[in-house]
Amino acid sequence: MPSNVMSNQMVTLLKSIQFKPTQQNMMTYSSNKRQVQQITQNVEQVQVNDEKEAQIKLLQAQNQLLLTKLHTLQAQVKSQNNNQNQTSINNSCVLFESKSKHQIPQEVIQELDELRSANLNLKTDLQSCRLRMSDLQTRLDHSAPAAAKFKKAAVENLRSIVGSPGSPVAAMDDSFLLEEATTRLEELTQQVDQLSGENYRLDLENQELKSKNYDLVQTAQNLFSQRVKLEVESKPYEQQIHKMNSEFSELQMQLKNQQQRSQEFEMLDQILRNQNEQLNNKQPKVTGACQQAINQFLNKIEKKIHAIDMKAVEDDLNSLEEEMTKVMTHSLEMKDVK
Repeated sequence: MPSNVMSNQMVTLLKSIQFKPTQQNMMTYSSNKRQVQQITQNVEQVQVNDEKEAQIKLLQAQNQLLLTKLHTLQAQVKSQNNNQNQTSINNSCVLFESKSKHQIPQEVIQELDELRSANLNLKTDLQSCRLRMSDLQTRLDHSAPAAAKFKKAAVENLRSIVGSPGSPVAAMDDSFLLEEATTRLEELTQQVDQLSGENYRLDLENQELKSKNYDLVQTAQNLFSQRVKLEVESKPYEQQIHKMNSEFSELQMQLKNQQQRSQEFEMLDQILRNQNEQLNNKQPKVTGACQQAINQFLNKIEKKIHAIDMKAVEDDLNSLEEEMTKVMTHSLEMKDVK
């Protein structure tokens, strides 16, 4: 079988494999990923330290140049005073030092002091950087076995998935297997990130639902408080309704009695009129005094009948019915609110 066909079959077989790393491998991968990030940061820090060290060397060179110039000046002074005795030389040196202090500009002296201070600080930083580089190198040395162990575990895990040791896929190069495993791990990491994002979105929705639930609970509590308040406020109205119902029943009874009395008076009036008519027919020659007495009696009866103000009674009943209607309407509205 041609080698390219065999390679294509291997690639197809590898792509069809559903690589499922163990939880331990996932944890090891995450740990190594963090270590790689830390190493990258350490390398960047080393680059920064190298730049600082280069600056230190530049300042040291500038400092050395200034020292060389100073020694040159001292040598020139000594060569100019070789013919004088030692006392004159010493006096000349003291005088030269005194003059040189006055001749050197104050800005140069201040700059030299600043350079010395900066050089000291840079030396301190360099020492700290060297210590950190040593610590980073130690960490790198410690992380190397873990990386090798992770590589070995990933390769063994992938080989156990693809098939038996004698299969074509199992005989593939470790680096290729590790690359496939790394690709699969990256895909799983992306899936985990997507699930984390989905979980975060669900958490936000849950928080929103909790907030809405809290608002609904507050609304329910407010409605319950309003219901209790309305129940307390409705008690006087209920008592008033009961009282007005009693008054209405009493007025209805009075109206009924008055109507009954009115009917009785009308019947009595009719009887008296009939009797009066019969008397008039039987005794056409009734004296004027007797007729006057009868008329007075009838007038008294009519006055008693007309004394009953039926319109006022009906007005009172209508007014009472309107008041009761208002109270009942208010009571029904409060019940609807409940």
